[in-house]
Amino acid sequence: MTSIMSRATVEDAEEPSSRNYFKIDPQVLSALSAKIVKECLRIRPGENVAIETWNHGLEVAKELAFQVKKAGAHPLLLFEDEPNFWRAAKELSPSKLGKVGKHEWAVVQNADAYLFIPGPENEDMYDEFPEKVGDALTAYNDEWYQRALKYRIRGLRIGLGYMNRGRAKKFGLDFDDWVREELKAFDTDYQKIDRIGTRLGNILKNGKKIEIVHSNGTALELEIKRTRGTPLVDTGVKKEPNAPANSHKYSVLASLPSGSVLCVPKEDSATGVIRFNLPTPSDDNYTRDVYFRFGKDGRLDEYSGGENFEKNFKEKYDKEKKPDKGRAAILTIGLNPKQRIGYNFDDSSEGVILFGIGHYSYGDKNKSDFRFYGLLEGGTVSVDGRTIVKDGRVLL
Repeated sequence: MTSIMSRATVEDAEEPSSRNYFKIDPQVLSALSAKIVKECLRIRPGENVAIETWNHGLEVAKELAFQVKKAGAHPLLLFEDEPNFWRAAKELSPSKLGKVGKHEWAVVQNADAYLFIPGPENEDMYDEFPEKVGDALTAYNDEWYQRALKYRIRGLRIGLGYMNRGRAKKFGLDFDDWVREELKAFDTDYQKIDRIGTRLGNILKNGKKIEIVHSNGTALELEIKRTRGTPLVDTGVKKEPNAPANSHKYSVLASLPSGSVLCVPKEDSATGVIRFNLPTPSDDNYTRDVYFRFGKDGRLDEYSGGENFEKNFKEKYDKEKKPDKGRAAILTIGLNPKQRIGYNFDDSSEGVILFGIGHYSYGDKNKSDFRFYGLLEGGTVSVDGRTIVKDGRVLL
């Protein structure tokens, strides 16, 4: 497998209006885009490929469009202008926001594959509007996923869209270093990760009990729940479209950097303790050193934390009155050996365990508006007595 990282550099854009955007060395971007088109989405001649981007991802989107055309397929570029997006939020009624016309739904219906570079770049702007405006701006979201699943799209969400100087500053990252490190994470052996992810998914699908232990005192047991579309194997590879009858809607888009395998624990099955040793990112900082202990009926009965714990967890948890707020909801295991810890994609790093409580949308039945997840590095995971992760290394 040829590496795309032979000469990766990051440059500031020359135009002042683009100072927050990154540019990747053209040869690196070309190799990365070709790899995405060939290895991740397996684009075939004659296929229709939609590429959706915002301003900050336009250079990446244009190169992807070229590589799609080079593969003999038909690219269509969908552009969301961020200044116009926020102008609409400010000046228009919520009833006019978040609407999708028949022409755009026709793209979803007729696309074989979909490449999505997320936005907007300046997510902090959401805080300047009432909640009803923010909800209206993304009101189409669930319907998009449902339609994309129905029409059997092979989709990919490209994490470069989440990276900008503002977010880097917020989380104390050097922006150029962040981009360089994530390009390494993109340059992984997708076929190997996909094989491992498939094996892990089958083990979880047929398993009953998960045990997580760590030298820091973590000793947590969970039972695996059977839900539609899980385990969800997200390895950055979309060979074939998901079958609508037995797939989860969020499986439509695989993620880069990849990968992970997600399962849903039985809500009342958590017993024991877990001490998260990696920080949980929130809107503007990290929550550190979180500790959970689970008691009767799998409910959280003791918790503590360090920096930002009061604001990001305790205040919200205590405010929520629904008792299911402290029950198990989600578990993922990271698979990517090239994803370094500390660059905001920790959950895809090999062997990292993500465990969440409250309500997510992957099949838990918790009745709560609360959710929180923590991350554990270097743990050991067993399924029905079989060790699948040992001290943070996947054994499959």
